[in-house]
Amino acid sequence: MIDLLVAHGADEDVTVAAVDRLADLFAATYVGLWEWAARRDPILARLGLSPDQSGALVALVAGSRRYRHDGKRDSLLIAARTASNRDGSVALSPAQLRRVDVYTGKIRMTRRREHAMRPLSEPVAVGRAALAR
Repeated sequence: MIDLLVAHGADEDVTVAAVDRLADLFAATYVGLWEWAARRDPILARLGLSPDQSGALVALVAGSRRYRHDGKRDSLLIAARTASNRDGSVALSPAQLRRVDVYTGKIRMTRRREHAMRPLSEPVAVGRAALAR
């Protein structure tokens, strides 16, 4: 899984340390709070991850909250494990590709409820000027 993230532009050392930290958080936190805890974790922040990047990494490792609660499996970790048991190639779903792009910083999430995706090159208005538009 880490090799897949690195192939998409992630820093290998940061990713290894972040996944290791997530393992600690997963063991100490209720499953419904994994993303919440990761978004606020000071160690992940010190590694240089934004809250959105931390949340995307949780979804990549453990799957999305919606699917975890429905019993479905959409994590990149499970996809990589399944592929290694078969032929070794992993096909990323569109949702997994979006999460990889958020984690690697290629796109960022807005603070809006629907989490619209914006490329980093596109400016995001904030403050009173944004409210006036």
